[in-house]
Amino acid sequence: MALKIALVEIESFLEKTLDMKMPDTAINGIQVANSGYISKIGLGVDFSLELLEAAALQGCNALLVHHGLFWGQPLPLRGASYRKIKQLIENDIALIALHLPLDLH
Repeated sequence: MALKIALVEIESFLEKTLDMKMPDTAINGIQVANSGYISKIGLGVDFSLELLEAAALQGCNALLVHHGLFWGQPLPLRGASYRKIKQLIENDIALIALHLPLDLH
């Protein structure tokens, strides 16, 4: 049986470990939640459909990326953005993005 950790526990750990409150044009932290538990995390630099599909095939239920989906202005959920959100939800994969906090570490 796989170990499951609550998504909020992962968020708490990241907040304690990294400076996630620093000013940034990106939204740092959980950009899209899943059903609440994580047993396998995929890592990537840029959030893309290819990365998301690979994570789903590997059984990941979270993706931690440097360049996430949300930057500054609200993003219309259509086209590629819609497909990414749809795939995250259908596969119950959380998206966690850390931009400047990772640059500093």
